[in-house]
Amino acid sequence: MSSEDTPVTLNVGGFIYTTLRSTLTRYPDSALSAMFSPIRTLVTDEHGRCFIDRDGKLFRYVLNFLRTSELLLPKNFDELRQLKKEAEFYSIQPLTEALSQYQFGQFATVHMMMSTSSTAHSACFRFLTSDNATRERVRTALHKAILMYFELPPDHDNVLPEEVYTTPDGLALDVGARAMERKSLNEAHILEALVRAGFTIQGSSHHCCQQNCCEYTWTLVCQSCGMADPIFFTTI
Repeated sequence: MSSEDTPVTLNVGGFIYTTLRSTLTRYPDSALSAMFSPIRTLVTDEHGRCFIDRDGKLFRYVLNFLRTSELLLPKNFDELRQLKKEAEFYSIQPLTEALSQYQFGQFATVHMMMSTSSTAHSACFRFLTSDNATRERVRTALHKAILMYFELPPDHDNVLPEEVYTTPDGLALDVGARAMERKSLNEAHILEALVRAGFTIQGSSHHCCQQNCCEYTWTLVCQSCGMADPIFFTTI
């Protein structure tokens, strides 16, 4: 049996794993491979097992990737950020790239931008996306917000005071030119609707533009069931 086929028992943060040295050195440029090079002396525990002071629970996903070169995570996996940290610590570049692709596929991003002006009396909120699943999620959230804000029953099937409609590039919500004459949904209501739908606000910013107007931007993400293009939400 060659040294590469030698079984190795690891103690990773209190979790015990047994694998082949060839598995641990699958990616020669990684820090994990360097740990198990012949000239490297590793710290051992009281039982003589190689000890690594990292997250032992998450190491199972690192080890499975080394075995198969495939990222296999359970449904609704919620430790992606921590796992990326582990991949970075072990310097396994293919795993880091796979995690980035997984994150893009699992989360839909919303960039919500609103321009305000002292002379603006109407607004059309636009959601630009080619991802149908996320588009329908936003549409449902806005529809519920309209019913709630105007105190309409959930089964209301008449013309809504404000309507969400499909555009060639996504969705739009037109509050109309009469916004100054009646109550109307605004950005606070829309943000609340998206948060209720599972979106999380990750950041916000604003800057002043010409002609006495300001542009506000919110970045939101939500769990998605598949690949999703970013949604750009603007008002005109």
